[in-house]
Amino acid sequence: MSGAIELRAGGALATVRPGWGGRVLALRDPQGRDVIYPVIEAEFDLLNWPKGGAFPLIPFNGRIRNATFRFAGRDIALAPHGGGETGALHGSSGKKPWTVTARTDSSLSLALDSEADMHWPWSYRAEQHFTLTAGTLAVDLSLTNTGPEPMPGAIGWHPYFPKAVSLVTDADRSWRHDSSMIPVDPPLPAPGDLSNALCFLGGTRTATLQSALLRRIHITASPELDHMVTLDREPGYTCVEPVSHLANHIADGTDARYCTILTPGQQLFGRVDVEFA
Repeated sequence: MSGAIELRAGGALATVRPGWGGRVLALRDPQGRDVIYPVIEAEFDLLNWPKGGAFPLIPFNGRIRNATFRFAGRDIALAPHGGGETGALHGSSGKKPWTVTARTDSSLSLALDSEADMHWPWSYRAEQHFTLTAGTLAVDLSLTNTGPEPMPGAIGWHPYFPKAVSLVTDADRSWRHDSSMIPVDPPLPAPGDLSNALCFLGGTRTATLQSALLRRIHITASPELDHMVTLDREPGYTCVEPVSHLANHIADGTDARYCTILTPGQQLFGRVDVEFA
């Protein structure tokens, strides 16, 4: 099933498009106000993703410089994201159609079985489960290594919200980034002001933003998702991305701080709750 699917609960509405990389296209509260900045494009461009909605970051999050890294004694070369990007970006799950595995009026389960390819040389299964209530969208994510050998992995979720009037998190550290929008060591204290900036944050599981229409959107992530990327440099939207690991550091070896090594059959889980009022 590749068409748009609507979930409804207590007047709230979520629209999901499995065929467009398992994306949430829109989320509206019971008063019809946008909680997530909606996708307005009529077509899905593989190389120029819509700047709206929300999509999974699986099996890695952020950028991998030059689309190359070394793992378990092997030099790994990925296909660049395209569209002017020289690196790999946000994992391969957002490029592929997902399959509906379960559905009710207010919930939806999706799965993606990805074979080893030029975007990721290991086989994996990705899953998303959406549960909508009148005031919350809950998103459960998982990544399973379905191949015969260990693989590195990371997960996250990339929502676009209407432009924030205010944005605060509970982060305790941050990283500067270079011209390629890749974070660089050493970590620094978390900034007090996240506005008009791209920020890579650590030690954080919550964020609260206010838009022109909604007085409070609160994002809570599970303990596995203890990093966050915030982007508030664009005029129409603000991104708040709970993720499991620091971007690009999957390329820095097998350090467990920077990626999870999944043995065959092992899973990595995470959950994001978006509360709105």
